[in-house]
Amino acid sequence: MSTLFGKLKDKASKAEAPVDRVGGGFKAQDTDIYIGTLKVAYAGQSDKGASFIQVIIEDLVNATTGASAGTHREQLYITSGNDKGNSPTYEKNGKEFFLPGYTVANDIFVMTAETELPDTVFEEKVVNIYDFEQSKELPKSVMVPVDAVGQKVAVALKKSQEYKRVKGNDGYVDSDEIKEVVNIDKVFHPDLKLTVLEVTEALAADRDLSAEEPVFWNAWLEANQGKVDTHKLKKSGNAGTAGAPPAAANPTAGAAKKSLFGKK
Repeated sequence: MSTLFGKLKDKASKAEAPVDRVGGGFKAQDTDIYIGTLKVAYAGQSDKGASFIQVIIEDLVNATTGASAGTHREQLYITSGNDKGNSPTYEKNGKEFFLPGYTVANDIFVMTAETELPDTVFEEKVVNIYDFEQSKELPKSVMVPVDAVGQKVAVALKKSQEYKRVKGNDGYVDSDEIKEVVNIDKVFHPDLKLTVLEVTEALAADRDLSAEEPVFWNAWLEANQGKVDTHKLKKSGNAGTAGAPPAAANPTAGAAKKSLFGKK
């Protein structure tokens, strides 16, 4: 049993304060908010040393219509590679911001295990993982956030279009072929419909969570529901990283260890 990412806490504490961003206006799920179960999650590392959390959210249901929406799988990169300091943050205009994947993974753990990512307990478990060389799932031993798995979570999924990457003489570049992808844009509590920031602010003001209005939930739907984000198609073809806006910082860092939502 281990917190696994406890060493990230010092770096995480220096990131900018949190902000809920609606963003701009991924076949896969249409852009909308869905509620599902975190059936699988485990930690991994890329060839270049970047840490990630693989999540599989199953039994998705559209939060507005109630329609079944299948399964969402995503690899959330929570640190950069060894060549960039293996950090959960990046620098912009003299300030530190969390990697988008770190923010999403952290919010998922807060909403499910009720712990920040650095404090989340991981245990070694055997999980069926797809093996690309053998083209099938094989049982492998990985580190799993045991308290988060099996819990309900609400996620805002955003469909976007981007150019497929192909290997050129100077590394990977954009091709002329367009693909659709779906990514987690925001995480909410499945019952309260609140973000981590909204929960944190309400608790700080000693307000009743059950009486809080889902302000950001409604604003996100109004700005994004049903839309396809095409802003990446307007970028030059040789950028290695998509131009996402600065990610929100860890909103509950340093908070007292108590149940946010009155569980058990």
